[in-house]
Amino acid sequence: MGAESAFEQAVRKIIEKSTPITITEGTVKSVDKAARTCDVERDDLPELFDVRLTATLEPGDDVATIFPTPGSRCLVALVEGQPTDAFMLSATDIEEVAVRIGESEMVANKDKVSAKCGSSEVTLEKAGLTIKKDDSLKSILESIIDQMAAITVTGSFGTSSIPVNSPQMVTIKANIAKLFKG
Repeated sequence: MGAESAFEQAVRKIIEKSTPITITEGTVKSVDKAARTCDVERDDLPELFDVRLTATLEPGDDVATIFPTPGSRCLVALVEGQPTDAFMLSATDIEEVAVRIGESEMVANKDKVSAKCGSSEVTLEKAGLTIKKDDSLKSILESIIDQMAAITVTGSFGTSSIPVNSPQMVTIKANIAKLFKG
C-alpha cells in the first residue's frame, strides 16, 4: 500500500467516526430567558423550537448566556442533523449577556450593566452609578457632606457660625446626586 492510499484510508476513517453537524440560518421568533432557549423561524423549512442558547444540554449554574433579540438573524447548529437537538451559534443582534460563576454575576443590556459578588453590587445606568455593600456609596458620601455642613465654628467673640464654604458643600452634594443613583 502506497503512502497516498494510506492517507486516503485514514481520511475515510476520520470521516466515518465524525458526528455530523448541520448549520442552518433563521430568524429568532421568541426567547425564553428562564429556560435559556429560543424559537427560530427558517425560510421554507420547519420552525425550530427550544433552541438552546448554550451548547450543552444541562449547562449548570456557572455559565455565560447570550440572549438574542427577537427578529435578529441567527445561525443554529443541529446536532447529528436533528432539529430537536439544536443550539445557537450566533445572532446579528443581542438583547442581553448574562454570566454567572459561583456567587458572582454580571448582566449587560441596553439599559444597564450590573455586577454582583456576594453582597457587593455595582450597577451602571444612564441615570448614574450605584455601588452597594449593605449600604450605598451615595448615602455614605451624602452623610459625610451633611455632617461637615453642620459643623459650627466658634469665633474669637464666642459666637458660632456655619462654615464659610457651606454653599460649596451644597454643590458637592448635588454633584454626588448627579453621579450616583442609589
